[in-house]
Amino acid sequence: FPYGYDVNAYIDKAFYMKRLFFALMILCAGMAAQAQTIHVDHHFWDGYSLYTVKEIRMGKYFYMTTSQDNELTLEKVDGKQGEYKLIPSRQAEECPFGAQYGWRVQHITQEGQSLLAVRKPDGDVMWVLDQTTKDEEKCEYLQQMMGQEEPWNAVNSILLNRAYLRGNVATNAELRLLRNKILAYHGYRFQSKDLQEHFGKMAWYKPVDDNSTIKLDIIEQINIQLIKSEETEREEAVVDQVDAVFDYWNELRESNDEKKPSVDERFGTKEWQQVREDAWAVDKDCECGGFFDFGDEGPLDPWVYDCYEGTVSANDIKAKILPNGTAEVKFLVKDAVTTKGIPMRWLMRKEDGEWRVANIIFENDGGIDLLESLRNYGLTGFINGLYAAAAKNEAGIDQHYACHVWRKMVAAVEEKDSHVAEIGFFNEDYWTQMQDSNPDDLEVRDLKIEQLDVEQGRATVSFLLHSSVQDVRQKFELCHEDGNWRVHNIIRYYNGPDGKEEESNLLEAMRSYLVGE
Repeated sequence: FPYGYDVNAYIDKAFYMKRLFFALMILCAGMAAQAQTIHVDHHFWDGYSLYTVKEIRMGKYFYMTTSQDNELTLEKVDGKQGEYKLIPSRQAEECPFGAQYGWRVQHITQEGQSLLAVRKPDGDVMWVLDQTTKDEEKCEYLQQMMGQEEPWNAVNSILLNRAYLRGNVATNAELRLLRNKILAYHGYRFQSKDLQEHFGKMAWYKPVDDNSTIKLDIIEQINIQLIKSEETEREEAVVDQVDAVFDYWNELRESNDEKKPSVDERFGTKEWQQVREDAWAVDKDCECGGFFDFGDEGPLDPWVYDCYEGTVSANDIKAKILPNGTAEVKFLVKDAVTTKGIPMRWLMRKEDGEWRVANIIFENDGGIDLLESLRNYGLTGFINGLYAAAAKNEAGIDQHYACHVWRKMVAAVEEKDSHVAEIGFFNEDYWTQMQDSNPDDLEVRDLKIEQLDVEQGRATVSFLLHSSVQDVRQKFELCHEDGNWRVHNIIRYYNGPDGKEEESNLLEAMRSYLVGE
């Protein structure tokens, strides 16, 4: 060292410079990591497919493909490291996964995570492609393993993707809780009362005084945005389906093709289709205009109300995913004449992998619930039709109104009765519960649907059968057979010896009679 130089000072200065040098190196490495260059043969996994960079042109255009020949093309944004945008591919007609061309893509390598984040115009991440060195088979295996991880445990530590969210989180209510769990883990103080109550029950939840002090890592930030985008997209899918219903309705009217499925068949749930069929079965034998003949306004179409002029459309559509996984949709139906719009509300649910209409409510008629009204109309019409036939003493009531199990049981009882000298099992008409089987004033009153399972084709209705002779309270157990409701069992009510009401199950009584009990 030069004469008079302070060695200790030099060592201290050298140590300081060394620390500064390493700090700058780390900073530069961090900056480079934030904007790592994409190279040929880099792989990116989105939960469904493995995208591989096949070609880079002019150092600006990046072409990726999958084993299914899906394409993704990025254009590097000049002057912004790690910034790209989606552009049309050479083969693909539309952008994958619901993204739009022109949307921004960030290549992020941070905190041990390297990924492509596709952002919507509002900045939220809507699609994540995780960079990997693994092949597609290994990625699919890891995705399956990830699917076994509970969302509640994974959300703060694992980079999620849309495949995971769609396979593991059923409702938007669950998505909302999952998104806010990330914040709750850091002690975020919520304003919403339901979130306060929900996370307040968690022993680990310790609200902070100042939410601005909370720092989220890159995985948590992206997971929050990804979950939020999934919530929005699910609601947008409902809106798109409403538009599809009206497009199909207009198409059917213009083509007048009776071979095509009806709107009910194409877009209604199985339950909706059945109650519509049951109502139609009543309408065809009805002398009135039918269920949808609402006086001066009818007949109405449940899908478009009374809008028939020109193209009919749904406007100002607002969709909301409810906690039970169904969707509530409100909108205005308009045509060339009805420019103000008819308010309509639909309840929709997922069935066979797509959103279908489960119920329609006419808002401008005091909130007419069509599903409930159609149920009552169809079942009431069936019961009334049965007793109209009984009042006329028409033949073949069992054949037209009872199921095959009931008919088979009655035939067996009558066969046994033919070999005995007594009156036999039936000492009265089991439909009317009277010895006089031809009353001309039968009337069904106070009909109530106690149980209805469309999937299983089962229903239970109770009612009061009124006549000038007597009032009888009874219950029918119904089944759906050969496309129509049929009586499976009759349960009658009568006063016992002590004056208390007792119940008699006629089907069980016939079974006991046949076995000699």
